Amino acid sequence: MRYARCSTALLLLSACGQSHWLAMIYPDKANLQKSLDFGEYTSLPKCRRAAIEFLAYIGKSETGDYECGKNCEPTFPEITKPQSPQFDKAALMTCSRTER
Repeated sequence: MRYARCSTALLLLSACGQSHWLAMIYPDKANLQKSLDFGEYTSLPKCRRAAIEFLAYIGKSETGDYECGKNCEPTFPEITKPQSPQFDKAALMTCSRTER
């Protein structure tokens, strides 16, 4: 029983230390106010790869851009997502760091 508790505690501590990267896609790099939240990834290279591949898929490799945010949290957690296609979740996120 004692070992089970220790291994559970170690598992929880290791999970707490994991980073999550949120991919944010900008279809038009001249207009960074319009963005798409494109999912969470376990590493920065995975986030970058997914963003670059998606921009190529939608034909926006030259005119679009992206960034990956580390450990992003809602800026205003009390706000729920409106049922509107214009809602921009990425604009309401605060990240500990962002990278391209």
